[in-house]
Amino acid sequence: MLELGPDSIREHTVVGTQVVRLNISRLVVVGREARALYVSAVQEGSWGDECVFAETAEDAYVLLNAELEPGDLVLFKSSNSVGLRHLGDRIALPPQSTEPTDEGSELL
Repeated sequence: MLELGPDSIREHTVVGTQVVRLNISRLVVVGREARALYVSAVQEGSWGDECVFAETAEDAYVLLNAELEPGDLVLFKSSNSVGLRHLGDRIALPPQSTEPTDEGSELL
């Protein structure tokens, strides 16, 4: 929504308000450019840990990776400037195993 120029803050505010009115259980806002979304959600009534602000996509990844459970549904409103497209990919893809493989074994 940064491409909207001067309307960006207003549109972020509208989304934050709507998230609360739709009773969305968790909102993670990423990046300073989207801070108006976070502020509007809090002002509309999202208190406690329902709404969280993360400075960077990496901060959001750490938060989501720790909290998400199988079956959770996540909607990413992607932002090119903050890199949320890549955050969605990282969350959606299964973690890569770092355990060594036994390349000499065979399945029987």
